[in-house]
Amino acid sequence: KDRFLDYFERLDQTLQAYDTLKLDAVAFACTASSYLVGHTREDQHLGALAQKRGYPIISGGKAIIAGLKALGAKRIAIGAPYPAFVIEACKQYYEEAGFEIVSMLQIQDTSADTRAIYELSSADAINAVPKLDLRNADCVLFTGSGMASFRALIAAERTTGLPALSTNLCLGWALCKAIGQADWASGPHKIFNGW
Repeated sequence: KDRFLDYFERLDQTLQAYDTLKLDAVAFACTASSYLVGHTREDQHLGALAQKRGYPIISGGKAIIAGLKALGAKRIAIGAPYPAFVIEACKQYYEEAGFEIVSMLQIQDTSADTRAIYELSSADAINAVPKLDLRNADCVLFTGSGMASFRALIAAERTTGLPALSTNLCLGWALCKAIGQADWASGPHKIFNGW
């Protein structure tokens, strides 16, 4: 928990490392931090940093919310490779944003160390899909920017018929929108099209 919070609180120092390089936008890819600090602190801190730095700073949590809203999704089935305390914070985060969590699955890793998320593959996310209760879901969400999930998005959509999102896909989409590069050809994904 301390590490997730430290990533968030030290973001200004992290951005300082870019020195004179003028960034167009930043994606903060630690969704667990969003869940643990909550909407109010997240908005205050990232808003102040964006104003100080002169470019948008988009969190994984806020990018996912934007993606869900763009889909018109209200009821979400979530697969997440987090310990129980982050799973609970994740659920509360989306409920406070007005979404209903119809199913929540902890995607197991091989260690109690949360850094083991980086060892998970799309196969782990794909294997989680049949374990999710999708009866009332509008969307499947894989949260956790450290877990590979791009292949899982395609597999989940094919097997469930529901749109599927992930932290990283939503962050990429939000960054493209932030810099005015969101005009893509039509394609199979309901929100991201041919991107």
